[in-house]
Amino acid sequence: TALFASTIAITQNDIKKVLAYSTVSQLGFMIMSVGTGAYVAAFFHLVTHAAFKANLFYGSGSVIHAMHHALHKKNDHETDPQDMRNMGGFKSRMPTTYRAMLVSTLAIAGVPFFSGFLSKDVILAGSLSFANHHPEHFLLPIFGFSAALLTAFYMFRLMYMTFHNEPRMPELIEGIHESPKEMTFPLVLLATLSFFIFYTLPYFNPFSDHGWFTYVIEAKTSLVHGAPSAHAIAEGIHHSHLSAMIISVLVAGLGILLAWQMYLKKKLSAERYANKFSTLHRLSLNKFYIDELYARFIYTPVLKLADKIAFLDWDLYDKYVVDGFGKFTEWFSDLIGKMDYDGLDQGIVDGAGRSVHRLGDILRNLQTGRLQNYILFALFGVILIVIVQTMV
Repeated sequence: TALFASTIAITQNDIKKVLAYSTVSQLGFMIMSVGTGAYVAAFFHLVTHAAFKANLFYGSGSVIHAMHHALHKKNDHETDPQDMRNMGGFKSRMPTTYRAMLVSTLAIAGVPFFSGFLSKDVILAGSLSFANHHPEHFLLPIFGFSAALLTAFYMFRLMYMTFHNEPRMPELIEGIHESPKEMTFPLVLLATLSFFIFYTLPYFNPFSDHGWFTYVIEAKTSLVHGAPSAHAIAEGIHHSHLSAMIISVLVAGLGILLAWQMYLKKKLSAERYANKFSTLHRLSLNKFYIDELYARFIYTPVLKLADKIAFLDWDLYDKYVVDGFGKFTEWFSDLIGKMDYDGLDQGIVDGAGRSVHRLGDILRNLQTGRLQNYILFALFGVILIVIVQTMV
């Protein structure tokens, strides 16, 4: 991840895209560090990276703000204010933004005396130590140092294209001004946090990560279950520290030198190399077509599959199974309701009530209230009893 994202960042022209792919690359360094067991280095780089990368993004925002302002004054709504090919010569117009971004650029490039040098050096030392103990993983430090070289290259490419050389749009340069203090103060603060001294106190060794910060981290990371002991990892990193530091400084210097020759001194032609390696340049510029490949082989097929599943689910299952079962249940409940109401309630329950009501009407007619009728009924009763007794 660290190397792959770096190969994309080296050709991007959008200032924020360079920083975005740089962030992906630096996350790759952290994951590599975790994979080699150097948890302290991973967390250390997470924190140092948070400071200098926040400053770089904030600085790019300051540049974009100035570009927007200058383009607005010219009523130019077509020019991309984030394209570094439209910049150049901003150093004298935005001195605070330039200095703050330069400090953070030196930090992310891994230059000594800056925070990124300390944290990245420990990560690279960890990869060297891991490869020494596990030779089958020899590519880890190679990828790591290659990514470090490209990091220095594309970050100084960004600085040279944005702040140095002659303005690529001379008509805009007079409209480029430094951002207000509300924006430059955070830049200065974050740039201060990009120096090594903040993380190494009470020690003042710019080539060692020992200090209060790593001491606090080690107390936690040494408790990771199932991992090699913190002492064993630290011992391996210690033995690889000098080699990693020397190689790290060399590759950072080489990356800066290449960017200096290509984008400041113009002794190397970026256009000529882009034409010479046009296929690689096109792949890098277009992010190796990852988005297009993702859209074609993952997004589009999954979307089509989802449409088919939605058809089965909505047009077939929901319509005929769920809705059909609902309609059947509604019809069956209507049938049961009719049987219950018309048969049971109306026929049996209400029928029994009506029968009792009619019987009551009949029996009520016998209750006339006339004495002679009652004597007649009694006489009939006596006669009936006598007849029954005689028959028995």
